[in-house]
Amino acid sequence: MMKKVKSKPPLWLAFCLLAWALFALPQNARAADPSPTPRPQAGEDGASLYASLCLPCHGEVGQGLTGEWKAQFGADQRCEDCHSAAGASAQFQFPAAVPPLAGQNSLRSFVTAAELQTYIQTAMPWWDPGFMTSQQAWALNVYLLQMRGNLPPGSNPGAQQASLLPIHLKADPSANGQTWGWAFAVFLGLALLLYAHHNRKSP
Repeated sequence: MMKKVKSKPPLWLAFCLLAWALFALPQNARAADPSPTPRPQAGEDGASLYASLCLPCHGEVGQGLTGEWKAQFGADQRCEDCHSAAGASAQFQFPAAVPPLAGQNSLRSFVTAAELQTYIQTAMPWWDPGFMTSQQAWALNVYLLQMRGNLPPGSNPGAQQASLLPIHLKADPSANGQTWGWAFAVFLGLALLLYAHHNRKSP
């Protein structure tokens, strides 16, 4: 009776599979679109809203109503002259303070994008709170987070993720969202190498 010889996979095959796991798998994962239908780029819409509603008071880069920014208005840089309680209706009165939206110590009253979203939609713009729809408020929210560095440029999260987006955590520009994919690929490759090594040693 002939003894059946167990076939052993060559070691080069394991290396090829490891290379595929490390390069092809993450590339395929990046190419896949997790959403069935593409959403409009919220940050692009938010940039237009910021320019028309927020920029005059909060500055071109969210720095707030600093002296340097007010100097851009020339002779009209004393906003309080026209928007004081004595010279304007309540709707157009100048706020007591115009805080920065970006930079150190900005937006300290908020923890997540969900809190900021609620404030934007209910309290902004200053002269007409509640003017924006929820979609417009979210687009503006995304743009602010991109401007602050909390989201990478071009990112397009949905409003349902608002409670998961921290206001005071900087985005890692080197991250591509494939951490778990890479971990799985490395694990798979090592498992294949160990399997091939074990079979080469067994009789």
